[in-house]
Amino acid sequence: MKNNKEMPDVTKATMTPQDVNQYRLLYPNVPKIQAITLAELIANTPGVNGNWNDPLPSNDAFRETRLQMAATGISKCEMAIGWVVFDCVCLALGAVGLRGGASSSTIEGIAKATAPVASKIEIIIAKMGAEGASKSDLATGMFEILKIIFNGGCFGAVFSAFVGSLSWWDAALYGVTGTATIIAALTTDGVAFIAEVIIILATVGFLASDSVKAVSACSIN
Repeated sequence: MKNNKEMPDVTKATMTPQDVNQYRLLYPNVPKIQAITLAELIANTPGVNGNWNDPLPSNDAFRETRLQMAATGISKCEMAIGWVVFDCVCLALGAVGLRGGASSSTIEGIAKATAPVASKIEIIIAKMGAEGASKSDLATGMFEILKIIFNGGCFGAVFSAFVGSLSWWDAALYGVTGTATIIAALTTDGVAFIAEVIIILATVGFLASDSVKAVSACSIN
């Protein structure tokens, strides 16, 4: 996030071994991630700073592979929820510029990752997409959705889909900095975090519109 930010953004320059350990905890069954060290992560990502405020490094060949591996059998409702979750992650990182470049494979991956907690997310989206919902309702809902995903054990899978167009080491770097930034916010009462999101929502409308679309697609009452 950019405006009057009180919650720190973690970057390559500020990340710590503890941030890497925290990232490992999200992927207990992935040996390659379990073996990552801070020194290796820095050495294998030359010229990449892990700062979500900047454009992500491109990897067109890898992106094309992801597109070819796009999930199938995803319903309109699941896709709509995937878009809302993608919005929430973008806003939490202050990476609103990523919203316009999301691929269908990314959203499908997020939809599959959130499937175990989708029913809980729908309850929150119902409030966010209701007529007359305020920016405070949207920001609070976003915080609650991220908590549901984290507490439901889906956060690692969601973030893997979120950075799925990057090379392995770049994805690991942005995974460490991104998850550390969001988890730091989720360990607070959310007041400062929600206030910052409200400021951003004054300039972007995609979370509001995607919440309304999800209410319709999922026939949420």
